[in-house]
Amino acid sequence: MKNTTKAICWASAMLVIAAMSAFGWIAEDVSTTLLIVFPILAVTTLSNRGCSLVRRGEMR
Repeated sequence: MKNTTKAICWASAMLVIAAMSAFGWIAEDVSTTLLIVFPILAVTTLSNRGCSLVRRGEMR
């Protein structure tokens, strides 16, 4: 899957969470947490670099 497609999926998931929170379908604190965590997960997913500890030989 291309990074563009992955990014669109992440963005749509964030928009759905925001809309669900606006309509009161999920609690505000849950949506706040998800909207903090999802961009972090999106960046790590889209980076295609993998874990830096493995590249440095620190993980066994």
